[in-house]
Amino acid sequence: MRQTIILLAEDEPDVRRLLASALKQQNFSVLPAGNAREALELFHQQRADFLLTDLQLPDGMDGLELADRILKEQPRTKALVMSGGPDSEALAAERGLPFLAKPFVPATLFERIRQLLGPGAARSTDDAESLTNREKEVLELVAEGCRTKDIATRLGISFKTAACHRSHIMDKFGAHNAVVLLRVAIRKGLVQP
Repeated sequence: MRQTIILLAEDEPDVRRLLASALKQQNFSVLPAGNAREALELFHQQRADFLLTDLQLPDGMDGLELADRILKEQPRTKALVMSGGPDSEALAAERGLPFLAKPFVPATLFERIRQLLGPGAARSTDDAESLTNREKEVLELVAEGCRTKDIATRLGISFKTAACHRSHIMDKFGAHNAVVLLRVAIRKGLVQP
């Protein structure tokens, strides 16, 4: 499955770095740009599936104009405008562009991107790097045949937390049940048969 390519236009270097890192952990391919012109150059080199842009960009072209230009060239590209400025949501709405208010937590961003891309977006059974250490522990216990209640007891966490970890693992692997999850995990060498 091909990774979803996200063109990220954000002028604040620290924010751009953090967002790019978080998106890569979710198995997205990221093309980071510090302004709209750089973003357009990157887009012409490698067509992105998704544009994530700050509304305010420093080089005379804002995120709305950037989105307009990219969507005109490639109408299938999805776009999301983010900003913490006043009236930003109304400006995005005037152009018919989805909006995300800053500040936001990464989980909110990921959920919004997946909603806009549609089912199955950025989910890959070819990459297990996004598993946390705790999720890897839970996966090993699932492979041992432990039920969620047993996992909670063995790891000293609540049943709800164990269930949440298990659900996240299944979601990351695109598995709808434990059998499919274990098949994928065995194929990747994450657990022993």
